Amino acid sequence: MLNFTNMNYIDLKAFTKKKTIFCALNSNAFCMSYEGKNRFLQKDGLALLSLQEELYKTFNLKQKLRYFFIKNALCSKAKTILEEKGFICSYVI
Repeated sequence: MLNFTNMNYIDLKAFTKKKTIFCALNSNAFCMSYEGKNRFLQKDGLALLSLQEELYKTFNLKQKLRYFFIKNALCSKAKTILEEKGFICSYVI
């Protein structure tokens, strides 16, 4: 079970210009969320994976649990891509 205590926010200004993606982590989990108003498409999923790989390399991260939280519609292709790479996708109300 995911424990959301001691989550540390990562400032993404140096990595992306998008203001709708947020990232936080603790010793067990790496979490990303999308709070945009538009549907999250396959190209967004690929960009998110690229961003995640860059963050893992830059900060030498080793968290195995990866979560993706979203409020709006998630394209089925994007969801499949994220889940194949180990993300657990969840909708947030």
